[in-house]
Amino acid sequence: MRTLGPGYGNFPLKAWSLFLVLVASIAAHAQPVVYGPQENYSGFTALPGIGSSPAGVDIGVLLPFDFNHDGREDMLLTQFYNPLLDQPLPVIVYLNTPAGWVDGTAGVFAGAIPQLVSANGWIVDDFNGDGMDDVWLTVYGYDAGNAPGDQNQLYLSRPDGRFDDVSATHLPQLDDTTHSAASGDINGDGFADIFVGNIFGANTIGPYFLINDGTGRFTRDDSMIPQEVRTLNRRYTSSLISDLNFDGNNDLVLGFHAGPDYAHRIWYGNGDGTFNETVLGTLPAGYSASPYLTSGDLNRDGNPDLLFSVTSAGYQNAGIQVFLGRADGSFVEHDYAASPYVDHDPYGNTAWVYEMHPVLLNAGDCTPDITARLLGSPLYLQNAGTMTYSQRTEMVGTSQHVQVYDNDGDGGTDLFYLNPFETSAGRARLQTTTPGCGVTLLSSVSPGSRSVQTGQSATLFANMMNTSGTDATGCHPAFGAPVAGSFFYQSTDPATNQLTGTPNTPVDIPAGGIRTFLIGFTASEQMSARELRFGFLCDNSAASAPVTRGVNTASIGISDTPTADIIAIASTPVAPGVISTNGTEGNSFFASAGINIGTGETLVIEPRLTVPGPAVLGICETNSAGACIAGLQSSLTAPFSTDQTRTFAVHISANGQTIPADYARNRIRLEFREITSGALRGATSVAVTTQQLAQP
Repeated sequence: MRTLGPGYGNFPLKAWSLFLVLVASIAAHAQPVVYGPQENYSGFTALPGIGSSPAGVDIGVLLPFDFNHDGREDMLLTQFYNPLLDQPLPVIVYLNTPAGWVDGTAGVFAGAIPQLVSANGWIVDDFNGDGMDDVWLTVYGYDAGNAPGDQNQLYLSRPDGRFDDVSATHLPQLDDTTHSAASGDINGDGFADIFVGNIFGANTIGPYFLINDGTGRFTRDDSMIPQEVRTLNRRYTSSLISDLNFDGNNDLVLGFHAGPDYAHRIWYGNGDGTFNETVLGTLPAGYSASPYLTSGDLNRDGNPDLLFSVTSAGYQNAGIQVFLGRADGSFVEHDYAASPYVDHDPYGNTAWVYEMHPVLLNAGDCTPDITARLLGSPLYLQNAGTMTYSQRTEMVGTSQHVQVYDNDGDGGTDLFYLNPFETSAGRARLQTTTPGCGVTLLSSVSPGSRSVQTGQSATLFANMMNTSGTDATGCHPAFGAPVAGSFFYQSTDPATNQLTGTPNTPVDIPAGGIRTFLIGFTASEQMSARELRFGFLCDNSAASAPVTRGVNTASIGISDTPTADIIAIASTPVAPGVISTNGTEGNSFFASAGINIGTGETLVIEPRLTVPGPAVLGICETNSAGACIAGLQSSLTAPFSTDQTRTFAVHISANGQTIPADYARNRIRLEFREITSGALRGATSVAVTTQQLAQP
């Protein structure tokens, strides 16, 4: 048995003779990016086209959005009376034209200009399925007295580029007190739904989902929300919808407002409108609410982290609470001693954070900074690269509001400042930056599963591709370990899979180039088999390679006792890594082989289609000539002794189902599971489509 190097696990050479690295797609090369220095913001530039607010009128929402489809982000403003009045004011849309900013509100809306009492949030998503983004405004209403609430608003795009205010026709007519909203498909029909996060109000309307029919018409449904949440006995002021555990189903994160346990929660989605609830963590001592939450990869390990704005009673003592994401989709609260400016109370007791964004503000270092809107002033926290932040007060001047956007369509992070009570030309100001961090990446990992003993290394091969037109520097895999253990990597020769370079040392990847790695994790405690993601980053990439389950994830199980460990590969007849049925009534197949490098076990071998539908899968074991030994079955049960190799053919009949050529998501996954416990012992996958493939 030949090994790949000391401490890197035991792989027999024959297990890799047909090794196939799967990459979902190769992006077209982008133009080279010019990098600026870390301190490359321009000085403040006045925006005289932004008009002054009437006396006693303040600004609520600042929404960056390209309303006139010219590639430059414009700005929608909502207004409210300060001091508060229960009277509506119109929204304003300022268009960011090459000649300057102009009030384009009348031309943006096809009908009457929308009005509202007070809005505190927004969503941009394609709700009507026309390929263009639409706008939702979270409308809170009159925030005084018994909080009578107001109607949330929805603006849908039209073929002529304008927008229709369909709030009265496409939404339930409710004066509810909505503090947050989030969008995403929660029931698996492919349409963007909306979570409406109500917290109290005169009409006592609890939170609910708005289920989208695909045209942007929504139906209220709270049947999947627990009774104590529907009745406002547990309340949440902030919400976020995202696929946190990369299982293809959207999850819902809720930031605490009121209840017996002061706990944030995650509702992990099942893809059918149902959820499994878990406690994420509790508010810091002395804090009572989380008015805003967002996500971003703060520590650059490829996993999304969660940032909660936290406040004490009376919405004071502003702070930011951080939970770091781990490779299995779970989270752990950040050690605040390591980052004094991402803390519970670093900003005094006169404000609270009601909007924040992890973004690249000092272009060139590619480490996420944080910009935030506090009540009364902006906040800019600069990341030193180790999640240690410093407050940059000179960046905000005397403005009251700030929003992140792209002023000129160059991909850089620009800042829009606004002081509604100024009457001079400096009321609105701009700072621009040279775009940086232009490297984009793709990655793959194989095999799709490992099962090893505690203290042994679960090793995998990884492929990292630079899909940009810029040379990538300092490139490396990363891993947020869900249990105690050590992660390691080393570059390899792609022709032989032999180790090259130095362990745990980043490498450079030329524009359009590929580097291969051996990666591994040695756990010091047991871990039930679970799907894990790996980060792939470069010093000049803004983000990790996107995660696609089965392409650059792997299931790893750690046990104190020996188990089977199947190294599985797949081979396709026409195009590498993909098969086609050539129509909705056609058929196709792929071949697979698996070798057990662990202990002997009886396993169930079953193909699974990642996209639901009537397509029929079948599997048979094959002989040395590749012919089926017996007829096709939905699954097989077979003993796998140590070092035994078995070969299979997997067949698909489309059976009338249309399967788009989305190679990242539409796949057939062949799984090897232990017969009693169902624990995964091996896996491989190929992409599948009903569209015809080009002949090589």
